Amino acid sequence: MRRDWRTERGHGHDSNTVQRSASPGKQTLTSLLRPTGPVGKSVQPTRLHDHEAGSRVGANSATTDPFGFYFETGAAVQSSSDVSGQSDVLAAARSGSFQGDLEVAAEQRDVSGHASILPHDDAIRRSFGWHDISGISADIGGTAAEAASSMNVVADAIDDGVEPQQEPELHAAAHDVRHRMGVTEVEVSAHTDATHAGHAKGVPNAERRDEAKKQSLEELKSRVDNTHDPERKLKLWGEYHKLHVENDAKTTADVRWSPIESNEQQRKNLYKNKVRNETVSDTKDEVDDEIAFLEKQKAGTLTEADIKELERRKEHEHQIELKYNVNLTNKEDKNTDGQKLAWTDSGLDEIESALAHMPKEHINGNMEINRDIADKERPLAGGKYRDGVITIYNPGVTGPYGHTGDLHELADPKLKDVNGQQLSKTGDEIKPLEQVLNHEFGHAVHDQNSEVFRRYQAAAGWQSDVSEKQMRKAGIPAAAIEVLKKDKDKDKDKDKDKDKDKDKDGKDGKDGKKDKDIIGKDGKRYVPDPYNEGKVLAVDDGAIPSDATGATPNLKDGSDTWLYARTNHKDHFAEHYTKAINAPEKLAKDLIDAPAKRVIDRTTARDVVATRLATARAKSPSDPKEIVELQTSLKNEQDQLDDAIRDQKAQKRQYDIMRKDIFHADKATSAAANRLRKKGVDATKIKEFRDRAARAQTPQQVDLIASEY
Repeated sequence: MRRDWRTERGHGHDSNTVQRSASPGKQTLTSLLRPTGPVGKSVQPTRLHDHEAGSRVGANSATTDPFGFYFETGAAVQSSSDVSGQSDVLAAARSGSFQGDLEVAAEQRDVSGHASILPHDDAIRRSFGWHDISGISADIGGTAAEAASSMNVVADAIDDGVEPQQEPELHAAAHDVRHRMGVTEVEVSAHTDATHAGHAKGVPNAERRDEAKKQSLEELKSRVDNTHDPERKLKLWGEYHKLHVENDAKTTADVRWSPIESNEQQRKNLYKNKVRNETVSDTKDEVDDEIAFLEKQKAGTLTEADIKELERRKEHEHQIELKYNVNLTNKEDKNTDGQKLAWTDSGLDEIESALAHMPKEHINGNMEINRDIADKERPLAGGKYRDGVITIYNPGVTGPYGHTGDLHELADPKLKDVNGQQLSKTGDEIKPLEQVLNHEFGHAVHDQNSEVFRRYQAAAGWQSDVSEKQMRKAGIPAAAIEVLKKDKDKDKDKDKDKDKDKDKDGKDGKDGKKDKDIIGKDGKRYVPDPYNEGKVLAVDDGAIPSDATGATPNLKDGSDTWLYARTNHKDHFAEHYTKAINAPEKLAKDLIDAPAKRVIDRTTARDVVATRLATARAKSPSDPKEIVELQTSLKNEQDQLDDAIRDQKAQKRQYDIMRKDIFHADKATSAAANRLRKKGVDATKIKEFRDRAARAQTPQQVDLIASEY
């Protein structure tokens, strides 16, 4: 699911964006856990602030609170506590035997101290940036001080006020305002460790803060591992995973501004950081959803094994997000088998394989890869790309598609996944999800390279919004025109039953292409526009490979792997892009070798007829009828040769645009050749390398070939 983190998490610049209820501090999942008391004596649940919750969630150790809280303007601010001597109450909390009576009594007291303006008001306002804190006041001294003293805290955030014992230092006041505002990014913290007092004296430097965060996460992870009550363990894991993801996002963030980086690079850095923020926000929602689903599904039967499986799967997902800077999300739903709709391990493996074989710059341009059940309008669709979001549906995980059953080509065997296992290599079967994801990224790439895409369409002769006048001029009957205009994307589903596109004899149409397409007298193939209802597209017949022009069929079932590419200009580009990544040698055969062979064959056929015509003319007496027949035959052969040459040029232009302007494999080839030259590789070998690299599509494939020299 995709959410706006600025509004749902209260970070919008409009103070009215999120209405927060008046609550005594921020509650978290861990704050709702009941502390464990002595055997035979129950413990009453009490209201906990997030700075106290950490001291109650486990019996083994307390978690320190070294996390700073950060705002878009102003410095980091840290909380303060009176922890000298470790009071009996807090010591009891650490041991897990805290009974809560003192705190309950203190909280129920009249806390009416002296209402006044918030201490350090100006400084706190600056630190909180756009957050409106005008509604928060302070009660200093009086019974408020007594209540706070009995709980061994300096101040407490209650309702719309902050109630310190005496006017507190800046960091203590800011800390409690933070609780009232609920703007912290930290979901778990503790208020018990004496070492925290040293941190609270001022803003810690980055090195100390990072080390403290690491220690806190390690302690919380240890608490998760050492908790054996399943329900308790599940909630603790949820809080840990949220913090873990958030901390990783912060530590891997790109520099927002640097005098040595270009404006374009800084723009990219900002975008990548935006992806990280979105990922953190979505992950928190997903964790809550996963926990709620598991608690309901396993009510009364939840085991540690269930939690460990969830923990392992979400960590797998997180590591892929971290490595490739993508946001893997899923719709809040369940499959027909009743299981949670989520990324599976096998699905994550295929996603990583697809990403690993792509250029990194193509991945960084996309924000989210979402998991959904089906497209309501196109129930057989495998995926969809729109506005930076790639959606993968259930059919997209199972296939089959054009290259399902084919084998990976020029796939680097040294590529490892996030768990250190080998990814798909040369000779491994191409999986459905790999194809679908690469295909949808192809759509993203043509959107991000509009000028290159325009030239690519021109190379194949694609026309948009074809007029009825043009179709009538091409000799297309009125009834056929109406069929083209009324067709509503019926063949947009890549996994549609192929038999519906075949003749009764089980073969494709006369020229190996879909029967529903219409060929005009102008040599154009007319097809419905699946992206614009009622519109018609046209493309040069033969500009896209087919069985009839010598395209390589699917290795497993012999099907036409270019079938979907011929449906429209966008999917033509996306299918070509997919082939370039997964089957570059087949692509070179289809766009370079097959057209060249066709030209040679047609040239030979023409020359044979030309020789026969010359022989017929040399006869004495000559046969006028034979000469006329041979002249007609020669013209037909010449027309076919001209058509083959035209298609060859069109396919070579498509090949070069994708290879050079999208993947930049030409530059990678030159760079690799220079490296080989510096190594002292023989000129003959370098030429051999260049010839082989000319059939590779991506820099990664070029480098793999170069590694052999």
